[in-house]
Amino acid sequence: MAMVEEHRQGMKNDIIRMQEASVDDILGCEENEHGISMPSSWFPFSVVLQSSEIRSALCSVLDNKNLDDRNLVMSYLQLEAKARKWYGTVVPWCYFHYLQVPNKLADSAEEWLRAKVDELKHAMYTLAEQEENGVGAVPRIFLVAQRKCVEQGLPDLPPSCSINSDDDNVIILS
Repeated sequence: MAMVEEHRQGMKNDIIRMQEASVDDILGCEENEHGISMPSSWFPFSVVLQSSEIRSALCSVLDNKNLDDRNLVMSYLQLEAKARKWYGTVVPWCYFHYLQVPNKLADSAEEWLRAKVDELKHAMYTLAEQEENGVGAVPRIFLVAQRKCVEQGLPDLPPSCSINSDDDNVIILS
């Protein structure tokens, strides 16, 4: 029982630390005044944070200094991290790597992000949105994104992966 309570307290402390974290800690920075780029302290393996457009959109949501908006950004990045943890780095990569930011995002960054969070939650937590891929069921949106990449001749694997890779990542063969 004591271990459960310690775990709960640790989770509460993490939430508080996340809520107090700076924008650079959450999103990382592409290049600071010394010409050094720094990955996110909280999400160092994030694919979406590699995009300056996405980082900019998330930054505009965080700039509101609203706790609900901060939680929205954190929720989105946590869903990306869960997708990578649950489905490997390959399956969700196309979805996150080729994520498009609407051109006129200035006033609607929060709405766009809320729609993306809802879309991911629905895809990841609804069994009807899962599709069998030969290895197990995965969210259909990840597989659709991967198929679109193949159709358009775009890379459908992270740069660090190759067919000869001997890691535990899932690779879908068409």
